[in-house]
Amino acid sequence: MVAFFAVSVRNNANSRHIFFTNNSEIPDIGGFETERFFEENEIEVVTLPYTCKIPRNNFNCWGSTFYLFDILKHISENAAEDDIYIILDPDCVFINPVDRLVDLISRYDVLAYDLRSPPEADLYGLSRLDMKEIYEEINGKALSEPPRDYGAEWVGAKVKVIKDIVRIFDETRSIIDERVKRGKKVLIRRNTC
Repeated sequence: MVAFFAVSVRNNANSRHIFFTNNSEIPDIGGFETERFFEENEIEVVTLPYTCKIPRNNFNCWGSTFYLFDILKHISENAAEDDIYIILDPDCVFINPVDRLVDLISRYDVLAYDLRSPPEADLYGLSRLDMKEIYEEINGKALSEPPRDYGAEWVGAKVKVIKDIVRIFDETRSIIDERVKRGKKVLIRRNTC
């Protein structure tokens, strides 16, 4: 995470940097004073509890991905609708400033990348065709094509879109939980790491 923020601060000096964590303390790494580094580089630390967990006995991996929804919920409740957030995994590296991404998000409201996975490709235990079947079962409507596979390493959006994402997640969370209880397919498959 230190390398991520060091490179981002260098490339995006005028951007606000926020580190979201569910840990109450920022650990030093090999004697490196992480908290001091954050303070010196004006990196805001926001500690949020991890509340969007999926049942641990159902999934061995990728469950922490759902922490993103805690982050999105926090943003949706604490930022202006036209504010722009770019949320990245800490293993991403900036080689250019985010200006072009910000311009695109300003224009389109949301930006993600389509992995263009073939419909039948195994994506951690499910194909896009499997996802289509799940969506159709949940929504009771036929889809004309399988849903796209968007990478989760980063997403950029205006807060008004983030609010929609949070609302949809909140509405579908009970459906996901019920499907897990009944042993039905959900959009993350078990034991697929």
